[in-house]
Amino acid sequence: MMGDHVLIDRAPGQDRALLMQGNRVVEVLADYHHARNLTGSIHRVKINRVIAGQNRAFARLADGTQVSVHLAKSDRVVAGAMSVITITAAPRDGKAWQASLGARLVSANLVMLVGQQGITISRALAASLSETSKAVLVDALAGLLADLGMAADFAVIVRRGAVEMSADTLVAECRARANDWLTATGDNHAPGDNLGLGDGSDEGMLYDGGGIAVQARCLAPLADLTETDAATSAAEFDSRFDQAIDEACQSAVQLDGGGVMWVEPTKALTAIDLDSGSGTQDALYAAAPAAIARALRLRQIAGLVAIDLPRAKPPVMQRVRDDLEVAMAVIPRSPEILGQTRGGVLECRLAYGHPFPTDLSGRMASEVLGVLRQIALRPTLAAPVIEISPAMADWLDTDGVAALAALDRPVRRIVLSGLTVPRLVEPGYD
Repeated sequence: MMGDHVLIDRAPGQDRALLMQGNRVVEVLADYHHARNLTGSIHRVKINRVIAGQNRAFARLADGTQVSVHLAKSDRVVAGAMSVITITAAPRDGKAWQASLGARLVSANLVMLVGQQGITISRALAASLSETSKAVLVDALAGLLADLGMAADFAVIVRRGAVEMSADTLVAECRARANDWLTATGDNHAPGDNLGLGDGSDEGMLYDGGGIAVQARCLAPLADLTETDAATSAAEFDSRFDQAIDEACQSAVQLDGGGVMWVEPTKALTAIDLDSGSGTQDALYAAAPAAIARALRLRQIAGLVAIDLPRAKPPVMQRVRDDLEVAMAVIPRSPEILGQTRGGVLECRLAYGHPFPTDLSGRMASEVLGVLRQIALRPTLAAPVIEISPAMADWLDTDGVAALAALDRPVRRIVLSGLTVPRLVEPGYD
């Protein structure tokens, strides 16, 4: 449902993942050594400023990265206090990384709260379950926490999107997330010790988010994970990854049946406009829900989304809305349809989450990393030579140092002014 296969590729300076359904990419992830994906990481920070009227606080991570912390109505923090926070979303439009107060491990169907106790089922999900089903689920999760020795320090919230998940599946998802935490923080915890949160005196990272495989598994807990292991599979990965990025950046999308969908992001919202084009309205209504859901997930669209569909009779529009709710239900960020404006525009909201790969890395860095990856895939190339621009050379000497060091052999550089694309020089080139 959330992706039946995940393909992971690791290369000098970058880890990437493709979440697949059948032969189609539904989501892309990346984690670069020079610009880490902090989503899901947990930190202890000193609160610098609190803006009570906006339910917002500000802090800096140990490396100086600025973070904006969302405060719930019940949260009580003051400037100068030490707090544990979880990074929940990437920067956007010049804003800081987003965070929430407390240590939490979030996955597609669960939120696990470190340092708390109990099992909670979201109200939206609980309304669809029988009392027997709820009791079985709560007992199964409580039993797992007891078996792991975590019952005193780990609470679990089952999210509303878990409506079709069995108790056994949710227990497996919970076990995987708990093991991620124990692997990262050490498994020598005694009940009541806050599971690795420490005594609250030192700033720093408590959990790094688990890396690309954990990030992918959180979004697609039922998926099989495979890593590229040869130049041929790596080349196939590159092709799929580049195609997915290209598709995600297209403003116009041709739909089955002749319709057209335009996706236009702005600072305030993302506008989606649909037209029947060369087809019929019926064909548009049939194709639109799946196309909208795919665009929201592949492009990692978040915040407010305004969807403008051609007008139709109320029963038809209700059917389209129902189909859209079903299509969006598999998006792990729990999209919510807010309603329809007086002008007939359908409004949705999605939580912010992982950064889009090109936003995280930068174009020049991606191109240089691509050349280093070519070298890594050719072990017989004993003395690789690359052509790069002065700016690329500067990047390799600063942010790109770790990527260059990850190669198993030295690289000679030819620095050329005016060069726009880095190039691996083939043997015998003059």
